[in-house]
Amino acid sequence: MPTRLRYELVAILVIAVAAFLEVFQPIRLIRAKEQLAHVYATYTLEKPLSHTRRAREALRREIVSKLSAQELFGVQVSFPTQQEIRIRLEVMPEEAQRDVEAATQALKEVLKDRFGEVRGPVVDTSGLPDRPIFQVGSVGLFPLRFHVRRGLDLQGGTHLVLQIRRQTARLEFELAPDDEKALQRIQTLSLEARAGSPASQEPSPPPASDEASASDPQEQSTEGAKEIQLEEAQLKLEDALRILLPRSGLKDYYFEAVGVRVVVVYTMARGEQEREQEAQRILAALSPHFPQARLLKHEGMSLPENALIQAMETVRRRVDRLGVAEALVQTQGMERIVVQLPGIKDPEEAVRMLGTTAQLELRKVPEKYEVQVEKDPSTGKETVRFLEKQTNREVPVEIVYYEGEAVITGRHLKPGSAQVGYDQFGAPEVYLELTPEGARLFDQFAARNYGKHLGIYLDRQIISAPVIQARHFGGRVRITGGFENVKEARDLQALLNAGALPVPVDVVEQRSVSPTLGSDSVRQSFLAGLGGFALVASYMLFFYRVPGLLADVALVLYAIVVMALLVGFNATLTLPGIAGFILSIGMAVDANVIIFERLKEELRSGKILRSAIEAGFARAWTAIVDGNVTTLLIAAVLYIMGTGPIKGFAITLSLGILVSLFSAVFVTKRFLQVVSLLPWGAKLALYGIR
Repeated sequence: MPTRLRYELVAILVIAVAAFLEVFQPIRLIRAKEQLAHVYATYTLEKPLSHTRRAREALRREIVSKLSAQELFGVQVSFPTQQEIRIRLEVMPEEAQRDVEAATQALKEVLKDRFGEVRGPVVDTSGLPDRPIFQVGSVGLFPLRFHVRRGLDLQGGTHLVLQIRRQTARLEFELAPDDEKALQRIQTLSLEARAGSPASQEPSPPPASDEASASDPQEQSTEGAKEIQLEEAQLKLEDALRILLPRSGLKDYYFEAVGVRVVVVYTMARGEQEREQEAQRILAALSPHFPQARLLKHEGMSLPENALIQAMETVRRRVDRLGVAEALVQTQGMERIVVQLPGIKDPEEAVRMLGTTAQLELRKVPEKYEVQVEKDPSTGKETVRFLEKQTNREVPVEIVYYEGEAVITGRHLKPGSAQVGYDQFGAPEVYLELTPEGARLFDQFAARNYGKHLGIYLDRQIISAPVIQARHFGGRVRITGGFENVKEARDLQALLNAGALPVPVDVVEQRSVSPTLGSDSVRQSFLAGLGGFALVASYMLFFYRVPGLLADVALVLYAIVVMALLVGFNATLTLPGIAGFILSIGMAVDANVIIFERLKEELRSGKILRSAIEAGFARAWTAIVDGNVTTLLIAAVLYIMGTGPIKGFAITLSLGILVSLFSAVFVTKRFLQVVSLLPWGAKLALYGIR
């Protein structure tokens, strides 16, 4: 055997072994025990959770505090649906079951009988590492498993549809001169709805708090409007407005309730006259139930050019910072953005990162309000509450936000300047750098308001309300106390560095997506693929005998090398990608067919085997290159012009074609050259020639 051929065979063997080890990774370092993995436990409740944001947040903090006290790590709590609680834990693989059992017991102690029976958990352990079959020191032998990353259609994830707001007018109304009268009107509306009054024409919404009962109207009326919790009253107001505002005839609008007596309506009105006309229509719809309602002010709003494209690019930057592979971010129509996140099992987390406008604002806290800060001893997270000094009554955050003077907004932040740090007690902080204009404005504000409270808001939700303790900050601001763990701080950092959305967006569709095929279908598809491969291999063996057998071996090598390249490039395999991979297998078989037909022609012409091999491959090369280059050009166009799944198809098709050229031309030819050196290798019957 020539020395060069020997070296080439060794190179083929090395490539095959390296590709096998890369795809299946049977031998690898064992993960250190201190390295934690994620496990998800989902519980189903008999009764629905509260509708109020504050009640949910209080419940979430209570669960986190309880579980953290049980020495469980990385606790995150979310509410996928009205009757589900999902807990994420960071666990050591060997302690996963014990930690889930401890979390279940702690959760039941927190909930008691508030939501009826707690069923579950349904545990997702896909984030746990494999256990070694055998190990020597820190090296282990693991079961064979494909280590190719899978896309949303193969492994599931989160699907979101975001819709941008295109409203161009802002109309602000006062429903009543004070909170007491507003509460009375809201209570009356609620009672009318419960009693089926013609005035409402709609059934009342479900109770807005965990403890809300279906007590009779007379009993509630004796309690008085003052007994209504402000947040519950605001929810009832929003429900009432969903009934009343459509009577104005407006079609494309949205509204925000600020406390219980102010409502802001955003419409598509253009120009002052059109805004005034719409204001009169809204007042006509409100006045039967809020006779003292009046228009406070109206103003136009400018919509950025290419708002949808800008919003999509901002969402894409946030997705990139999430580290999600093969995520799909694309526009749908003129107002919507579709986001698919493979492997993200918690839609709430995705909404928190992608659906928020991420508009950071620093505002003065009006002096008529007292700031109370409650600190969770287990997590260090601070909860800010506002009380009216005269009445000592709690005031919704929205009212304090609207009444406070805006000092700094997101446009005053230096792009990409947000950094996460830690204070002297190890609690996470976020450091911000201001632009020169922002630094000047903030220093002027600090000099005038030394010793007073400053509210730090993200999308109008309070993060913290520190006391201004200096008159000069030099363009640097710290956000402290508002984070339950370092992940929350890093999430805020990612949002601020990715930039705020140019316009607000609404999440119009939000769901967890199961794998498109399902595990059974994936298994069946895999078996079908093996069956198809067996048929192709049998065809090649039957018609081309020894060359067909060698081509089958090269085809197996081809499949392993393509998968190894996908793993090496950290690419993600999707259904379109699989289609591209299968198509490239067909191209590889087609190349072998062309080569072997040329080889048979040369053998029939009387050439010896070695000469026939060289001539056959030389004559087939032109036809093979023409077909494959054409396909590569099409794949390049698909990659440049396509998005998401189409790009995945183009990538796997291109990789497959390049590797198929290597397997069909280089590998198969070397195998045939080895056969030609064997004593029986020159028999024509071995090549399908009689």
